[in-house]
Amino acid sequence: MYKTVNVKDFGAKGNGWTDDADAFQAALDAGANEVIVPIGNYKIGHTLTISSNTTLTAHPCAVIRLANHTSKKRGDFLLTNRNHNDNDHRDTNIVIRGGTWDGNNKTNAKPKVLRDETACSGAIMSFKNINGLTLSTLTLKDSGGYNARFCRINGFLIENITFCAFNPMPNNDGIHINGFVENGIIRNLVATTPGAPSDDMVALNADEICDRCEALDMECGYIRNVVIDGLRAVKCQSFVRILSVYSDITNISVSNVSGGFWGMAVNMDGARYCMTPIVEADTEESRKGFGEVRNVHLSHFRVHSLNEGNNAYYIRLESNMHDFTIDDFVRETELEANHKTTTMRLNNVSPSNVKFHGATDKKCLTKFAKGHEDEITERQDVLENDVCDIEFNTEYYDNRIYAKGSFAHLEINQL
Repeated sequence: MYKTVNVKDFGAKGNGWTDDADAFQAALDAGANEVIVPIGNYKIGHTLTISSNTTLTAHPCAVIRLANHTSKKRGDFLLTNRNHNDNDHRDTNIVIRGGTWDGNNKTNAKPKVLRDETACSGAIMSFKNINGLTLSTLTLKDSGGYNARFCRINGFLIENITFCAFNPMPNNDGIHINGFVENGIIRNLVATTPGAPSDDMVALNADEICDRCEALDMECGYIRNVVIDGLRAVKCQSFVRILSVYSDITNISVSNVSGGFWGMAVNMDGARYCMTPIVEADTEESRKGFGEVRNVHLSHFRVHSLNEGNNAYYIRLESNMHDFTIDDFVRETELEANHKTTTMRLNNVSPSNVKFHGATDKKCLTKFAKGHEDEITERQDVLENDVCDIEFNTEYYDNRIYAKGSFAHLEINQL
């Protein structure tokens, strides 16, 4: 028989100053199928843990806020699952929907050091070792690290998520996915304030420096069979990061991306330029290319760069790719801060075949296709504008720049 309980039946006050953590946990531990959180402002003074076969439903006007100075040590979050740190057991069928989940990052941010094995990650939510996870129709606010992070998840739905930050922190990805994650859908993510998130809106990090504070207890491993549809931001750092060095990222679809960014729309730099790179940028291994990115397809981008610098990119591709495509990529030039921003940089990949169709700037395509300029052809696209096509093979150490313009289709296959 389906059983529902209400956190107020266990003593939750929802008045904003009484610590309601124990009442929440008692409701979560009551063995009910669904735990209801009605309208209220709930102060939470310790990590909440949700178990298998539980739905946590918060009213749209409910605010669940981490109390001051609550996130102090490794493993402290606003919400996590029961078997988070037990790789021998998995939770199943967990659903979280509704409410605003406030990380209160002024007092709960990760420390200002890169490595501390005892430190908190600053994440609002952290999920690991789950078969069947749903996050739906909720707001993640003022995270002190990643908004929500995921590892060892099979079968998930993340939809209708709003990010906002009135006190933006560095390195606070929106949806941060690490290793052994597969078979999921991410759709309809919206960032409503500038600087939210201040890093990647969706990070597919199959590889990571996992002793950094924000990534403690995460793991490197494959990411497979993920559909991402609908990302929109006022001014995020980047929309999508795809990070593979040694672990594979396979069968990924990303579509319908719109809005502003100040870093990159698509970042596949292999973490070469991070403060803690997995492989140093000036090594032979880095220059010859690494990564296992296969069957990855991006489409329908309507984006604008808000980076005012002269060394900025819309797309940075520095990973080995096979069956990798980008379709219908449009720069919103009327909204961008600097018309000199480069559309795409391709380098540090093993020899690959590149097909580039429907480029709107022939001069830039000629530079991009260096050594194959005579093969560029013109045709008419559906808008009756002159567009250009090219196909060529790269060599090691190539550095190819497509400086300006939109394009219809890019395809890259490792040889």
